[in-house]
Amino acid sequence: MRGEPIRFLQVFGRIFALGDYDDFAEQKPSRSVKYFLKLMILGTILLFLFSIPAFMKFSEKFGDSLSKFNYLTLSLNYSMKEPIVFFSGDSQKQLTIDLGSNSTTIESGKLLITNHSIIKKSWLGSELINTTGYSNVLEHKDKYRGFLTGILLFMLPSLVVLAYLFFSIKFFAMILIISFATFVISRVVRFEVGFKDCFNCTLYPFTIAIIAGMILFPYNIHYYFIRAEWIAYAVSIIMMIIGIQSAGYVTKKPEKGEKLKRRSYVEMQ
Repeated sequence: MRGEPIRFLQVFGRIFALGDYDDFAEQKPSRSVKYFLKLMILGTILLFLFSIPAFMKFSEKFGDSLSKFNYLTLSLNYSMKEPIVFFSGDSQKQLTIDLGSNSTTIESGKLLITNHSIIKKSWLGSELINTTGYSNVLEHKDKYRGFLTGILLFMLPSLVVLAYLFFSIKFFAMILIISFATFVISRVVRFEVGFKDCFNCTLYPFTIAIIAGMILFPYNIHYYFIRAEWIAYAVSIIMMIIGIQSAGYVTKKPEKGEKLKRRSYVEMQ
């Protein structure tokens, strides 16, 4: 386990070495999937790191947008049957909304929102934020911006997990579809290559598309109608084709006494 990060980085660094794709093609699918899951962890970390400037820009834009209002007030009419509890199984994350409560302390969980206050449990005890008189959004826009930021930070662990699952499913499904398509095409053109080889030779070069796609996800970078991440996809597909070509051979009827070895590319007759 201690050497796993080093091995991952070694494989990661060989992605651009097209001469190594014979080795990639021979990898066990389980090892390739393991690499993919680690790659998605790296991609998720990069996604959130590169999202920080975009979030800060959005926060500034939120404040600027509020200045366009002459007045903006919030008024709530509500009647709750019972409190709403999020993350009830984890006392370190539990969020409770009880707008019918007048409590000034928090008994369980991390955050309690009542009809007049927000109560947060910390190492020093309960921290109470009085929300009475905050109906005028323009007068307290900095407070609202800070509150929204706090809610987002509170939900950050859940957002990280959801992002990891979403992008893992998205990219893995994409890799499977492309692998199957290339496998079918290879059979049609009489190019002898196994599905495992197609899968591996698609997964490893798609490292480029995955990392670029997750880094650029918070941004809308494009030149005319061409999005920046499409370039990474194109590079990945080109490397995939080169890898598959090195992993198989064109079938032909062997001459007497001739054996067609795998990994030997011969001209189609």
